[in-house]
Amino acid sequence: MTNSHAAEQKSKALMITVGDSISAGFLANTSAVILASENKITSPPHPPHNIPEWKVRLAQLLNNKSTLSFGTGSNIQSHYVRLKDYLKIAEPELELESRNFAMAGAVAADLPGQAKDIINIWKTGEFQKVLYLTFLIGSNDACIDWNPGGTPEVEMAASIREFFKIISVIKQDQPIRVLVSSLPKIPDLGKREILDYPLSKDTTCEYRIKEKDKYCLPLVTWNTPEQYAASVQVIENKNKFLESITLELSKTYPQFDFIFSHSLFKREIKIEGLAKDCFHPNAKGQDELSALLWNDLPWFKNP
Repeated sequence: MTNSHAAEQKSKALMITVGDSISAGFLANTSAVILASENKITSPPHPPHNIPEWKVRLAQLLNNKSTLSFGTGSNIQSHYVRLKDYLKIAEPELELESRNFAMAGAVAADLPGQAKDIINIWKTGEFQKVLYLTFLIGSNDACIDWNPGGTPEVEMAASIREFFKIISVIKQDQPIRVLVSSLPKIPDLGKREILDYPLSKDTTCEYRIKEKDKYCLPLVTWNTPEQYAASVQVIENKNKFLESITLELSKTYPQFDFIFSHSLFKREIKIEGLAKDCFHPNAKGQDELSALLWNDLPWFKNP
């Protein structure tokens, strides 16, 4: 390896995004509002049916990681775009690249696999350092129907610990900054102003969420204030767990600099920010998530 080639390698830094469909920008290139105005959805011709496994896998083709993800999208003010702007002033000699390992449908148990993908990239020797990592997982764990309250926290904790254990082999002069995000208030998608939104003259978001896609039925199917509060409590419990394990990890791994953000839970969900499935963030929603989470960061602030 020539000295000039080595110098070129040392000038590159990496930003990483891991997690589930939100981080993957799933369906972010669509919009419920536009869909309704164009009347592209019609009344279902037959009763709802279960979604087969092949369709779940096919969903990965509907991600928008490089364009509309709040973490790594180039077509919105993502964290990748914001971090590049910061580095133009703070470290103009540093070239930044991003990698997004998030996938639609991911649960905490998928994290070790994403960690191994990170290590495979690191082992190429292409990057001098990992500068920043966005970490958003748990929505699908909260939504599972085989256990009240979602995936047991002891199982989620084991997977999250394993994720950071795997990537802790990365050695560099400065800590890896890690943003751990709270989960959004998913039960709000079960409010009538969302469910009653007309996607066509015959079809509303309620059909899309509850019958066609059957998204997170344990948390979005509620009818009374008490049931709504119980569903919100599931998310609050998961967020308390995520905040707690973030604190634990910060003590275990000093090579990471952690920050936990509550902003996604506090954010009001509006139809204008939803994709055509009336559930995931569209481009506008992803842009809003990016701004909220970026404002919570204690790093990367130019004077």
